[in-house]
Amino acid sequence: MLRVERLEKKLESLERRDEQQLLALVAKLLRIGISPIEIADAVSRLKSISSPAVVSQLSDGISRAIVELLALKGPMSISQLTRELRSYRGRASRRIVSERVKRLREMGLVEVREKGREKVIKLKDL
Repeated sequence: MLRVERLEKKLESLERRDEQQLLALVAKLLRIGISPIEIADAVSRLKSISSPAVVSQLSDGISRAIVELLALKGPMSISQLTRELRSYRGRASRRIVSERVKRLREMGLVEVREKGREKVIKLKDL
């Protein structure tokens, strides 16, 4: 946990908002047990969707977390996404996740594919 504490202290001293958000995400991912290699891959995927235009569309924490999880873990069903979101943020309901995914789809940030009876959500290539 020493690493996480150092990251959090550095986060407090940073002035740039982008770096703060990235460091906060890395600290959160380390806390939930994601390996450093997976974090590096996720950060590179997140950079592709972190343009100011995209970030400004993510008005709430749940939508932001959904995009982060899809970048980190790849395509997921609503049920899988809800489970991951609960461990990532602490709480989430399937109904709210479904509503946010619908909104993200309308914004053009995610795409939804039918796979049998379930719908699989993935980040759209921007």
